[in-house]
Amino acid sequence: MIKRIAIVFGILIALLITALALIPLLFNPNDYKDKIADLARESTGRELRIIDDMRLSLFPWIGVELGRVELANAAGFDAQPFARFTAAKVKVKLLPLFQRRVEIDTVTLHGFELSLETAADGRTNWDDLATRGSAQQGSDKQPPPPSNGGEAALALPAALSIGGLDMRDGALHWRDNANGTQLDITGLRLTSDRIETDKPVDLELAFDLHGARPAVNGRFELAVRLDADLTQQRVRAQNLRLDARLNGADLPFGKIELVLQGDAEADLPGQSYRIDPLRLNIALDDAKLPGGRLALDLQGRLAADLGKQTAELPDFVLAAQGITLRGTLRATRLLDAPAIAGNLEAESFSPRELLKGLAIDAPETADASVLTRAALGFDLEAGGDRAAIKALKLQLDDSTLSGTASVRDFAAPALAFDLALDRIDLDRYLPPPRDEPVAATPAAAVPAAAQLPLDTLRGLDIDGRLSAGQLRVSGLTLADLRATVRAKDGLIAFAPLGASLYGGRYAGNIRLDARGATPAFAFNESLSGIQAEPLLKDLLDNETFSGTADFALEATASGDTENALLRSLNGMARFKLRNGAVKGFNAAQMIREAKAKFEGRPAPPPSTNQTDFSEFVATLHFDDGIARNDDLQANSPYLRVGGKGEANLIKQELDYRLRVKLVGTEIGQGGDPAGNLRGIEIPIRISGAFAAPAVALDSAAISDALKQKAKAAVKEAVDANKGKLEQKKQELKKDTEEKLKNKLKELLQ
Repeated sequence: MIKRIAIVFGILIALLITALALIPLLFNPNDYKDKIADLARESTGRELRIIDDMRLSLFPWIGVELGRVELANAAGFDAQPFARFTAAKVKVKLLPLFQRRVEIDTVTLHGFELSLETAADGRTNWDDLATRGSAQQGSDKQPPPPSNGGEAALALPAALSIGGLDMRDGALHWRDNANGTQLDITGLRLTSDRIETDKPVDLELAFDLHGARPAVNGRFELAVRLDADLTQQRVRAQNLRLDARLNGADLPFGKIELVLQGDAEADLPGQSYRIDPLRLNIALDDAKLPGGRLALDLQGRLAADLGKQTAELPDFVLAAQGITLRGTLRATRLLDAPAIAGNLEAESFSPRELLKGLAIDAPETADASVLTRAALGFDLEAGGDRAAIKALKLQLDDSTLSGTASVRDFAAPALAFDLALDRIDLDRYLPPPRDEPVAATPAAAVPAAAQLPLDTLRGLDIDGRLSAGQLRVSGLTLADLRATVRAKDGLIAFAPLGASLYGGRYAGNIRLDARGATPAFAFNESLSGIQAEPLLKDLLDNETFSGTADFALEATASGDTENALLRSLNGMARFKLRNGAVKGFNAAQMIREAKAKFEGRPAPPPSTNQTDFSEFVATLHFDDGIARNDDLQANSPYLRVGGKGEANLIKQELDYRLRVKLVGTEIGQGGDPAGNLRGIEIPIRISGAFAAPAVALDSAAISDALKQKAKAAVKEAVDANKGKLEQKKQELKKDTEEKLKNKLKELLQ
């Protein structure tokens, strides 16, 4: 019985195989082209054209081979087909199906093209397909698939095997007539080796990109070894390599080359993704870039969890143009409000070498050894329209800057900072001094009229503080510098300002109002207890004054150029110098020389070329660029000096007159007792350019003063002699009378 049953089954199987082999010979599927087209029209509302013959096979492979096939476009759109291909082939091995094993031959799809289009009114050429699909799904009376825990169960075969994928000469066309977008993907190729359940597969994808709007062209190539666990819905991509080369007028850079390499993992149910290791190379070529090229090399690992909306790039290394940047970045709220935090650190590098690599000429500096060492580190927090830098540490040569900085509202940036600098010599970074001398003329001395950037100033929103332990600039050395700057709606204030310098203190308050058509400045500054001689030597290489100085300035000015500010300068300045000297001329020596010349004697030997004083006081009044002084006073044991005159700040010219009066002794000035010069007022004129003033003594006035003193001395002598003669006369008269009385007395006796 068993044998007979086996024979029957064998006969049935043989008949089935024979039938399957004969059906393709007896049955012609091309006779049903019209029927298939009618079914397609009923299902999609579109015309389906099967141009070439179909070939059907049933054993040992169930499959179909198609030639050219086209699906018409939606009404109202381009006449070209919505989709088409030139060749397609799909075959499934029959007998393994009875064991729930699916063995598919190489899936072939050649010349596939898909045209997607959006009309100017927003309609798309796939709306009708989506509408029909939704309608059919809504009318489906089939029971829902079985569920497991509320989720659809994935019915999978016991084994799946695909001989490979062979998709080539594909194309995808995108047209958006609402905004003019036109993009084409051509030369699309997707190939693989055998695909089997629980076994990795090698895939290759490549295509060309062409765009008219945006204007972009490029080539993409992807190679990867995929290992998929369909049951757990996990995918691992090994030896991933993506090459992309793009160029076009609408790119931010003229040419972009990108290479991405690494191993990637994806947990689809858990929405977690990972690339470890990760290497990304980006090269940018553009004439706008320094040197025309920028290369970036990123190495690290990337992990993302879309369920938690987080991503992390820990311990990465970014190399670019000779700089190596290390750090960690973490992103949160990726899908609704992305924010990023982390820390970055740039290893020591040479700014000069960096500029050289960027084909930028390094600035000419007075000290060629600067800009050779730099390092940077900071913590970063950014999200929405805000970004903040914390724990900043910037080292440049011998200087270190630390602190915090932040910006909010990138469209109209509001900047805040609190920075501390240990020390810096800015003069080392300035251009070297010129070798050729500059003519000391008023025209050469007046700076070029550079206009203030009013639009920029009005847009500033700043709240910042800066401190410096030691700062050297323009020859000046400042210590314990403190500066606060606030700017908002065109009002800018540098207040308070403070620093220690040359044994004293500076305090300042500078304000700028740029809200109106003409910017207005207000200055309120003071220096107290400053040693004048080293200050002037460092600032102007000039040692005209020595002593302890106090200075105060209260002034206003308006204008958008330096010349306009000088012309509108109004206010007052007070100056006081104690226990010092004015160098460059010796008033006592000049008087002694004039005295010797008047008396016909040789000039006295020279002495120290300075005029000592115990106090020097002056007040300046500014009136539209003219500085006037009427109350200069300088006192010393030998001299009393007064002065008045004016200075033209625009032309930088001086016209001033001093009145010098000897009141005591000139021994302190290296001379003899004042003698007959005491009490004489000597006029001295100072005039000419600020850079080289001329000092002249009015010798004629001194001569007149000496003559008047001589005449007074003669008159005094004459008056004194007259008194003596009268006294002698009275004494003689009295003596004669006494003698006559004695003689008469003798005669009477």
